[in-house]
Amino acid sequence: MFLKNTLIPGDFLCPVPSGLHITLQYNASGNLEKVFKRTAADREELSDKLFQKLIRHESVPARIHINGGTSWVKGVLHTGVLFPIAGKLPFNMEEQFIERFTDNPSQFNFFAWGIDSTAAKFRGSTPIRQCLSMSRFNLLPGMLIPSNISKEVFFNWFNSDICPFSNSVITDYVIFRKEEIKLVSTQMKQFVISKVHTYVDDNGFIKAKLFKSDSSEFLAIDYSELLKYNIQPNTLVILDAENQVTVVKHLGKQDKPYSKSLTCAYCGKKFDAPSVGSVQCPNPHCTSKLVPVIQQFIAKTGLPDCSSEFIQEKINRNEILCVTDLFVLPEFEGVQVEITLAALLRALVPISTIPRDEIFTVFATACTNNPQTFRYYIKYPANAEKDLGLRHPDMPKLQAWLSDDANLSDIETLLNTPQIVIKQTDKKFEGAPIFRNKTVYITGDFTHGSVSEIAAILQSYSAKVVTQFSDVADCVLVGGKKSNIDGKSVNAARHMCTPIIDEAEFFREYGIDEDLRNNLVYS
Repeated sequence: MFLKNTLIPGDFLCPVPSGLHITLQYNASGNLEKVFKRTAADREELSDKLFQKLIRHESVPARIHINGGTSWVKGVLHTGVLFPIAGKLPFNMEEQFIERFTDNPSQFNFFAWGIDSTAAKFRGSTPIRQCLSMSRFNLLPGMLIPSNISKEVFFNWFNSDICPFSNSVITDYVIFRKEEIKLVSTQMKQFVISKVHTYVDDNGFIKAKLFKSDSSEFLAIDYSELLKYNIQPNTLVILDAENQVTVVKHLGKQDKPYSKSLTCAYCGKKFDAPSVGSVQCPNPHCTSKLVPVIQQFIAKTGLPDCSSEFIQEKINRNEILCVTDLFVLPEFEGVQVEITLAALLRALVPISTIPRDEIFTVFATACTNNPQTFRYYIKYPANAEKDLGLRHPDMPKLQAWLSDDANLSDIETLLNTPQIVIKQTDKKFEGAPIFRNKTVYITGDFTHGSVSEIAAILQSYSAKVVTQFSDVADCVLVGGKKSNIDGKSVNAARHMCTPIIDEAEFFREYGIDEDLRNNLVYS
């Protein structure tokens, strides 16, 4: 953002409104002698078009107080008129500004911001502005950037009576920093709208495409912005550097304003669009939101990949109303998915809801990877903490997701689908069955990986892994990071004389580290 990336406390900042950037050249006698378009090295002389008009203009002094050398005063001929010309502001409008000024100079005022001279050196905002003021130039308003600069501080100043350009489009800023002075563009752009098309994107958000006149290009905005500005065909739209709408001007007759009250085209739910931000059907199971859900399920289960267009077409035809409908499609006929219970949860629960995978392994492991036990606790997730001793930071999120009847129905349907084959464990590699018929209780954070990875490694040796301690545990494996260890369970194991082994010792003693080094891992 401009404020954060460009300004530092102590800078003196002047906003430059839309207009014609010009340089006035004064001779050794202090008289105006030439006029240039623009203020940088690319300036072009326009004396033949503008000199006579400017010499008589009240806001442009015909003479300045500096003698003995050539001086150049930089500034902007400002008018509040907006021109419906596509492109970057203000240079796409230079010819229109010139034409408008020559036809009606009274609509313009000149505001100066800088001066160079061979007769004297001017450095810093104070001497430059004092010099310009002495020659009776109008000065661009400015502010000294405080140490607590923020959007609120900046815009409160900009919208106050101190700044006369609160209703104008600011195209540039002049920054005075010690002896340095520079003109920074806001990179604003404008174009006229020829057509407006509302649509629902793949994530279920209601948006609008604003098509530019005489072009197939368009800008996508939220429906709330369409409501806010009432953007219709034959509307001039001005965008900032981040392509956010900042100014709208209606150039012709307007149609009926857009409605705030909406009816979802997918599920029929009626709702009011918010005044700001994204607009989406509030029904959490509306099929307008299904595309990313289906894409995640396909990616996590290894089903044949398909495009979002394919998925959207099936949704529009009501061939897909939920995830489980995938297995009814002809395209997936005969496709079989071999998956663990933990992986099935990961495939279904949106990553936006629970980003980390660990809770799914912890939950499935607590259910001893038994489908029947799993079925019970997905139906009664509140009992998992009491019955299984399952405590995890993400457990409340999983409980909330499982408490939704539609989500529960999806899992139960998939568990009953013949094409879904549940694997009891998800082995890391094929290791020797040294822990067959042994139960290992794990607790804490491990240096060898997450709970999921530790469980997969131990299951490779035919161990049964649990995350709740009981008297059936043959040993306790404590994570080497020495954090998040269940002290009560470790003490209970000690009183029951159950072996308690540190991670590093365990992996070394049973040759697991050597197996891992020998690249037995095939995942």
